Amino acid sequence: MSGESKLYVSMGPLVYKAGKSSVLTAQVDLLKIIKHLRTLKRLSKEKGDLKRELHKGLEELSKHLETFDQKMPHPDIPKKFLHKWKKKKQEVRVDKLEEPKVKKHDALDSELLKIQEKLRMLNG
Repeated sequence: MSGESKLYVSMGPLVYKAGKSSVLTAQVDLLKIIKHLRTLKRLSKEKGDLKRELHKGLEELSKHLETFDQKMPHPDIPKKFLHKWKKKKQEVRVDKLEEPKVKKHDALDSELLKIQEKLRMLNG
């Protein structure tokens, strides 16, 4: 700053007080944001850990179910009924797959569109 010239500005006490208040409010807001970001980072890490635990638990459950299925007796179905039994089993699986899935974001999207339309009418 040796080559730069300094400029001093005079302002009234009310302007100074309002400016200082704004700066301090901004600092408080920034500190709150930093605090929230740290919390989000911690929660994100916990979420990842819980997902890994869940994945391990599901893999273990899958192995136990396979072992259980291997130990269970399987029915001896005559060949003439086997085709009908497999067909019914496939129909049940198809029914489960074709169930309509409700989107969670539909209500949110429709609300957003309504609000945007109101804003367009106001700013019209």
